[in-house]
Amino acid sequence: MFIKVTQECIDNGLPDEPRACPIALALNKQTGNKWSVGGWFATVGKRIYIDFPDEAIEFIHDFDMGDDVKPFTFKLPL
Repeated sequence: MFIKVTQECIDNGLPDEPRACPIALALNKQTGNKWSVGGWFATVGKRIYIDFPDEAIEFIHDFDMGDDVKPFTFKLPL
């Protein structure tokens, strides 16, 4: 599955907030589940655990540090 992190997700995202990370917002919108995002992984409750590709990990780090980030798409094995 390809996850598209849009400018809307970025604008509505909050740094260091696992459930309000732009990637979590994109996952929520595209899967209909409530995701929580850590530095390199995402969970839905205790049922699903996904490791992120490098570009998503860099995005999370940059966003949480207050750096400029741009919309992007990445592939997750869902």
